[in-house]
Amino acid sequence: MTAHEQRGYTAAQIRAAERPLLDAGVPLMRRAAAGLAAEVTRLLAERASDRLAHVVLLVGAGDNGGDTLFAGAELAGAGARVVAVPTGSRIHPAGAAAARAAGVELLSDAEADAQLEDLIGSADVVLDGILGIGGAGSPALRGRARELVARIRPLLEAETAPLVVAVDLPSGIDADDGNLPDPTVLPADLTVTFGALKAGLLRSPGAELAGDVVLIDIGLDLNGLEPATRRTSRAHPSRSSSPHLSRSSSAQRVSRPAPPQPTRIHARVHGIVQGVGFRGATRAEAERLGVAGWVRNRPDGSVECELEGTPDVVERLLDWLRVGPFGARVDRLDEHVVDATGVTGFEIRRD
Repeated sequence: MTAHEQRGYTAAQIRAAERPLLDAGVPLMRRAAAGLAAEVTRLLAERASDRLAHVVLLVGAGDNGGDTLFAGAELAGAGARVVAVPTGSRIHPAGAAAARAAGVELLSDAEADAQLEDLIGSADVVLDGILGIGGAGSPALRGRARELVARIRPLLEAETAPLVVAVDLPSGIDADDGNLPDPTVLPADLTVTFGALKAGLLRSPGAELAGDVVLIDIGLDLNGLEPATRRTSRAHPSRSSSPHLSRSSSAQRVSRPAPPQPTRIHARVHGIVQGVGFRGATRAEAERLGVAGWVRNRPDGSVECELEGTPDVVERLLDWLRVGPFGARVDRLDEHVVDATGVTGFEIRRD
């Protein structure tokens, strides 16, 4: 058992560290989602190894909800039954598109209200993706989100209750000071946080509500930043402190970077994209980035392609496709997730 210093940062510090990467087009959301999906997959491997795994997503309107939807898409693509319950009037559009394409069931409010108890009762894992570091106010959870959490809380008392995995931090706690403006919050068995530990995860009562915490490295540069709080932990880093996790999973608590998860995107580019060297330029850009797949012209004047690689390089190629080579005019890019195949190389198809 060794002492381990944990460093917590404020929401403002984390946003500032994210900004250069976002400006450079780094797909932080996809990195976060890949790490989240990997952690949930580890839980499901022990809880549902002999049957179809069932995951419920509680999806907020912001980027936290987007992280949750993209992770849900990866889990559905791996064979889990994934059901998304929106907790507000809107959800992240790109995340929703990826989720639908992967087979995630997105429920209407009426469907969620009618099925909620059964969904929670049969779930292996519930992802709390309602609020992230942008959550503020008293209460932080309001309206429909608060009503859903209030209905779910009693259901978590059952012996067969699902594990609750908080996305970045439990919705409703203050990211900076750990305060709980309102008791309507889902206590987490596991919190998967991104980039840096939030100070509120190290301060009471937030620390007690977060359960075990896994930090996913998404590439933030924290050099020179003075932590808002420090805490020395003498707990063994691989020991679970959550009673739910201790009976269903072990050795989950490791701060490590998310392994790159291959992704494959099917895309269709519309506009003035034929007769301008679009296919050759796409192949050259793909080879430069290390993306595998193919590209071809379609009879309707569009260009179709499939791109496979780590999420960051695929996202960079998608960004390039939204502009295209000199002489092209891209009016619209349609994209959805498909199963990765492990293919290598990039070809121009003539069919």
